[in-house]
Amino acid sequence: MNRFIIVGIMALAIVTALSHVYIFDVREELEDRPSDRLGDYGVYVGRAKSLLATGTFNYRGTGYFNNSDHGPGYPTMIALAFLLLGANKAAIVVLNLICFAGAVFFLWRISRYFLAGGWEFVPPFMLAVFWGAFTRVALPNYELFSLLLITLFFFSFFRYREAHSLLWLALSALVFAIWVLERPIVLYFFPISLFFLLVWRAGRRKEALTAFIIFLTIAGMAIGLWSLRNKSVSDTWQLGTSGTVIIRKASQLDFTYKEIASMMASFSMGNLLSSQLIPFYPADGKPKTWDPAIDRRLKQIGWLDAKEWMVTDIDGEVLTRVELDQKMMRESVTKIKEGNPIKFFLTGVAGFLRLNAPMNYSGQEMMDLFFGARNNISPALKIGIILAIRGIWFSFLCVILFAILSHLKDWRTWGFLALYLFYHNGMYAFLTHAEVRYTLMAMPLYFLFFAEGLRLLFVRYRHLLFA
Repeated sequence: MNRFIIVGIMALAIVTALSHVYIFDVREELEDRPSDRLGDYGVYVGRAKSLLATGTFNYRGTGYFNNSDHGPGYPTMIALAFLLLGANKAAIVVLNLICFAGAVFFLWRISRYFLAGGWEFVPPFMLAVFWGAFTRVALPNYELFSLLLITLFFFSFFRYREAHSLLWLALSALVFAIWVLERPIVLYFFPISLFFLLVWRAGRRKEALTAFIIFLTIAGMAIGLWSLRNKSVSDTWQLGTSGTVIIRKASQLDFTYKEIASMMASFSMGNLLSSQLIPFYPADGKPKTWDPAIDRRLKQIGWLDAKEWMVTDIDGEVLTRVELDQKMMRESVTKIKEGNPIKFFLTGVAGFLRLNAPMNYSGQEMMDLFFGARNNISPALKIGIILAIRGIWFSFLCVILFAILSHLKDWRTWGFLALYLFYHNGMYAFLTHAEVRYTLMAMPLYFLFFAEGLRLLFVRYRHLLFA
């Protein structure tokens, strides 16, 4: 019976995703484009086509940094899909559908480890109908592939804990490495995973040491080999660009406290409420999220559309693209070290609010709802709708927090999942511009904790429901 239910939920995920593709005709997102056009299409599809044609990822010429700052996993999967189904739009949709359905399945397997009595179906169902996931199925981007990696990693990692099988441990290590190569920000979750391997085998020193060495060796070698490849191709050990990301975050330290407050208000309340409650709120309803001078700098030097390996910075310095990224990283670190720690903390809080803001249908922050639009709707009704949406969303987050706090004593099991959520939010909030779409990588565990929170509340208050 359980298998029929999960198959039904997986089918629901596929139908929901395909309905989105058909109803909204987002197939145009996959229209053929020149291979030298940047963006996610060029990065992933261009590299996949190059892999099939030349056996390399150098789709824009030797030395170009985008040959190295994205992991090999998703382009390789696209190449395989093209090989089996032809280099067409449908192949990408099929690949993403498999990733999406696979993520739903493995979330169910994770949920079975923690939940029972039908509650284990709640998280995969929520993922199957979550717009932040199924709206990505027609896009040649890494999100759904990463979602599959995340759920497979946590499933295999806990499966090792349960079955004591080194094969599951080896699989979890390999999947973790591929996940890191897709999202390098996950790298520093590595020691946390190693720590829990030791904790889970506490008292069995030999088993603990064996597990530690196997996970460290497999994951470390896979990550290290790709880093070595990057050194050979692009003269950098980096797994991806980082300077161009963190410099946006560092620029927030130049904001005034009013600008920081406006940013925090926008992410927590939306622009309509913020504009009515805060006297100094920007009249256009668009608080700065980073210094626009950064975008002007990147555009001027041709970072986003140039083919050349060598670029000229705005100060006239001629650098390789790797050197420029590293230069921006040094600038960012210096600014953060010398900057106001209070502002750094407040901008981190703003990042957290942005990551956990309600998400609209396109996968972005729901900040502009009703602002300067829908004049046929009364202001009171607009405010009521906004408060209802945000009330539901923040209630969802409160249930998650309740579940986490309820399992503080179970830190050896639930704690591993909770630590990832804190890690995810902390890294993205304090070191990036923290777009809400990044939260998709945490949603499977959000749904798991939400289901557990509901279960705990039901157990605690069911006497009131059935009185």
